[in-house]
Parts: sequence; C-alpha cells; structure tokens
Amino acid sequence: MDEILYGRQLLKSDIPKSLRHVVDNDKQIKKVAGMSIDGQFVVCQRCGHENHCSQCQTSTGYYCVYCINMGKVKSDAFLYRIPRKLKQAKRERCCEWRGDLTKIQQRVANDLLTAYDNQTNHFVHAVTGAGKKTRRILIRDRYVARRDEGFTRCRVKRAKMT
Repeated sequence: MDEILYGRQLLKSDIPKSLRHVVDNDKQIKKVAGMSIDGQFVVCQRCGHENHCSQCQTSTGYYCVYCINMGKVKSDAFLYRIPRKLKQAKRERCCEWRGDLTKIQQRVANDLLTAYDNQTNHFVHAVTGAGKKTRRILIRDRYVARRDEGFTRCRVKRAKMT
C-alpha cells in the first residue's frame, strides 16, 4: 500500500488503479456506504454533514453538497477507510554523555543513583558548570534500564532557586 494513502478515506476513483486490487482484498480497510439516509436528511460519511434530501437529490440517488470539492460522494458509492500505519518508536539514545567524572562528581552521582533506586529525594546544590546535567543523564540511563526491566516509576525534579 502506498504510504500516502494511510489514514485516509477515499472513493474508489481516488485510489490509484494499480492499488485497487489491494483495497478489495485487505481486511483492515473498511468499506462503508458514502451516504446514510436518516429520515428527511442524508448524512455524508466522509465529512459528516447533514444534507436535506431535497437539496442533494439526483436521478440516481443523493450526493453531498458540502464536500463536493473533494470528489462527489454519492449514496450508491462506497468510501474506503484506510487505517493509519502505526510507526514504531525508535529506541535510540539521543543524548549520551561520554567522559570521566572527578572523584567528587562520582560520589554525588553514586548518591543520586542510590536515592533513585530507593525512590527517595536527594538535593544537589552546585555552581554553574559543575556537571549537574551530566548526573541527570546518568539517572535517565538508569531509568531507561529499569523501565526495560518492568519498572516505571521515576521522580527526578529540578529545584528552582529564588
């Protein structure tokens, strides 16, 4: 199936001829009547607009006057609803730090990871450029590893100084 068709509902005439056989055989594609009649009104299944029967009647049936610019939906035609293709989430690391920590930074990082594992709060007060974000990356990596093991709880808060 052509990717441009995913997530659309089309008339058969809007589907390329080379793909029409796929539409007829694919069980995920729903075939619905173009119009439904509800008393004196005709409801378009593409746009949902209610047309009064007297305003949209032809010799062969009814059509939608509201969305005619996208192609004439008639009561004797069908719409083909092609479901969206679900995209797989990519599991790649977008922010990875490589480097060495000083002894003090390593001690703080270990304290943070211990606090994270025990689900307790831990406050880090440091000057600009001391590597606070680096330690948040370490905690995020631990969270990803634990999430893959089935754990989902993560509380990493950033304190604001006023």
